[in-house]
Amino acid sequence: MLKYQPLFTFLAKRQPQLASELMQAYGNTMRWYYSSHFTRYEAALLKLPLHITTKQQLLGEDASKLHATHDPFNLGRRIDILHSRSTTAIPSHLAEVTATNTSSTPHKFQTHYHIETPFHSFTLALIDNASFEYTFLSSFLPTGPTRVTPPLNTLFTHIFAPTLTLAMTLTKRLTPPDTLDALGILLCLRLTQHFAFLLQRRKIPVLEPHTNATAMHLWPRLQAALDAHSDSLRRLTASLPTRSASSALTSSLLLGTSSSSAASTAPLPLTQRFGAFCAGVLALSSEAGDDEPVSRSLQRLKAEFEAVLARMALGFGAGDKGKRERDRFLTNQYALLVAVTGDGRGRLAEEIRGSWRVGAGGKDGEGVV
Repeated sequence: MLKYQPLFTFLAKRQPQLASELMQAYGNTMRWYYSSHFTRYEAALLKLPLHITTKQQLLGEDASKLHATHDPFNLGRRIDILHSRSTTAIPSHLAEVTATNTSSTPHKFQTHYHIETPFHSFTLALIDNASFEYTFLSSFLPTGPTRVTPPLNTLFTHIFAPTLTLAMTLTKRLTPPDTLDALGILLCLRLTQHFAFLLQRRKIPVLEPHTNATAMHLWPRLQAALDAHSDSLRRLTASLPTRSASSALTSSLLLGTSSSSAASTAPLPLTQRFGAFCAGVLALSSEAGDDEPVSRSLQRLKAEFEAVLARMALGFGAGDKGKRERDRFLTNQYALLVAVTGDGRGRLAEEIRGSWRVGAGGKDGEGVV
C-alpha cells in the first residue's frame, strides 16, 4: 500500500472525510485480521503440554517423594531463550501440529514445554506484527497540516486492542495465582523487559502500557512463588528435632543422604537443590536493581534455608566432638553453595555468595571437608 501513499495524501487534502472513512475501514479490517489470527495462535499454544511445578516440588518437601519429569530447581538451558540471537516464535502451523500430535501421544513420550516458551512465542509474534503495523501507519498517514482521523495512536490502539487483551489473557493462564514455577515466571519477566527495550529501540512507544501491565502482573506471581518455597523451608525447620545426636542423622535420611554417621556431615541433597535454584535466580538477576522484589524474596529464602541448617546442626550434640561435627557440617553446606553459585554475576550474587564464603571458612568451595 505504501506506493499509493502520495495518492492517499492527495485524497486527504481534497476529501478529508473520505480519507478518514477509508482509514476507519482499514482499521476495522486489520483489527479483525490480527484478532482472528492471534486467537487461533493462542489456542494452539495453550494446547502445548507444559511442565507443572506442584506443591510436592517445593524446596522444603521430602525429595524422596518426587517423581518429576523435569528438575524444577535447575535453570539449565532454559536461559538460552534470553540469549539466543536465532530464537524465533513457534510458527502457528507448527504449534497446531505439535498440540495435535501430543494429544494422541502417551504422556511419558510427550514433549513438554516450560511456561516461558508459549509466552515468548506469543509476545515475540505480537511485538513483531505491532512494530510492522505501527511503522506502516507512521509512513502511510499524512503528517503536517494534512491529517486524517483517527490519529495514529488511536488507530493503532483500535487495531490491536483485542490482540493485546488476548496477550494478557494468555499470560494470566500461564501464570495463575497458584503457579510455583518461580524460574519460569522470572524468565517471563526478563523477556518482558527485553521486549520493552526492543520496542524502545524500534521507537514503538504505543506498546509501553502493555509491557508495563504484563510486568505488574508477573512480579506478584514471582513473589508468591518464592514465598511458597520460603514457607516450605520454614515448615521443615519446625519439623526438625532440636536435640539428640541422632536427630541430624534422621533429618539427613529424610532429605535423602547416607545413613552412616561418617557421611552425615556431607553436603545434603537439599543444599544441592537450594544452591541450583539460587544459581538460577542469580543468573537471571545479574543486572537486577535494588528496587526489584526478587532481591528481598531471595534474601528471605536464604534466611529460611540457613535456619534449616542451623536446626540440623544442633543434632550433632554437645562437647568438642559435637562442635567439630557441627562446624564440619555447616562448612560443607556453605562451601557447596559457594561452588554451585560461583558463576553468578552482579551485586546480588556477590552479596549472597559473600555471606556463604564466611560460613564456608574460605573461598570458592575450598572449605569442603
